[in-house]
Amino acid sequence: MEGADEVYVSAASIWEIPIKTRPRKIEANINDLVNATEASGFIELPVRGIHAAGVAALPLHHTDPLTAC
Repeated sequence: MEGADEVYVSAASIWEIPIKTRPRKIEANINDLVNATEASGFIELPVRGIHAAGVAALPLHHTDPLTAC
C-alpha cells in the first residue's frame, strides 16, 4: 500500500472469505489470498479470546451469514 509504513490484516477477515464463497456471494481462492498476504509483507493481527467474546456485544443484525439468507 503506497504511503503506509505497515499494513495489517486480520485472520478474521481471511476467515470470512471462505464463508462468503460457499453461497457464491464472492469468488476467491483462499490459498492464493493467504500467500499474497504473506508475500506482500502484511502483518497478521492475532485473534484472541477477548476479540471473540466481543461478538456478544454486537447488535442482532450481525448474524451467521449462512443462516441469515
